[in-house]
Amino acid sequence: MSGKAKAADQAPSFYLLRKIFQPRELVILGVLALELVVFWVLSPMLTDNHRQFVTLPNIMSEARAVSLIGIAAVGTSLVILTGGIDLSVGTTLGLTAVSASLLLSHPNLPLPAPLLALLALLVPLVVGTVNGSIIAFLGIPPFIVTLGMMSITIGLAFLLTNGAQLPRADVPFHGDVQAFRDLLAWKYPPGVNSIISTGFIVMVTLALGAAFFLHATPFGRHLAALGGSEEATRHAGVRVARVKLIVYVMSALTAGVAGLFYVAYYGGANSDVGRGMELSIIAAAVVGGVSLTGGKGSPLGALVGALIVQLLGAGMVFMGYPQANSQIAQGIFIILAIVVDRVLARAGTVMASRRSAA
Repeated sequence: MSGKAKAADQAPSFYLLRKIFQPRELVILGVLALELVVFWVLSPMLTDNHRQFVTLPNIMSEARAVSLIGIAAVGTSLVILTGGIDLSVGTTLGLTAVSASLLLSHPNLPLPAPLLALLALLVPLVVGTVNGSIIAFLGIPPFIVTLGMMSITIGLAFLLTNGAQLPRADVPFHGDVQAFRDLLAWKYPPGVNSIISTGFIVMVTLALGAAFFLHATPFGRHLAALGGSEEATRHAGVRVARVKLIVYVMSALTAGVAGLFYVAYYGGANSDVGRGMELSIIAAAVVGGVSLTGGKGSPLGALVGALIVQLLGAGMVFMGYPQANSQIAQGIFIILAIVVDRVLARAGTVMASRRSAA
């Protein structure tokens, strides 16, 4: 084989990196940088004693705190890429946290803590399988199915806790369970201004792995194609129902992993955990450039979107605004992200038609 033929068969240099780190994600990084600049300018003006929000300890502390939203947003971004939605992601996180609290604090379960955590992950596995099966095989819209599942998981969490905090003060974590919890809650350096943590490492690892999966495997390409056109993907021989089932299972499982970290961070859970978190998780994906119409975006963008959402809320609270204001700002961000996505899509269509006409 000639040198030219060999060169033609080989992928271009850094091809995979260019696929994973796309211009869309670079734009989102620019939005994150702009947000930091705005807080840099405004926080000394709007706080007592001219305190500055944009400091390395503050930013890294928020980056560590964002892991709960970020881990769940990785799986949710894959669902949205297919053109679906998962409204039960927050309450799945909460139900998993409740289940993990019950298992890890049970005094008579002679099982190692990691195995108990895996048993807790059976909860999101079942939730994702039910969601995905009904959506994929019965053709019921994802909005309706996951809205119903949200109500079911809220009810189950209340039944398991009876509204109380778990674990109770008289039944604390014990033995290797406490050591396992410490491992999940590990942060360095110890204290408030931590730079890295187990949750942050897991979040980044999951985002990179999901981006590689999306762009470097046939299944990942089928997933993205499904969001572009379900009918065309089906005619291409892709098993669309299987793809849908798997992405809803992945969404629920990442929410479940976030639920384990919730228990590690806060020492337990109650029936209210996860309610409303679906807004922040979906907002992270959408603000991170994942198109609600499907087919465009990346888990890495969702991770950056999670940072944007987290810093937005923390920065506004830092400057003295009530929590309600940050929720309003999140809603505005979602609407703006959708508007910008639609404008860019239409501009791309117009440019493509002009090129074809020429």
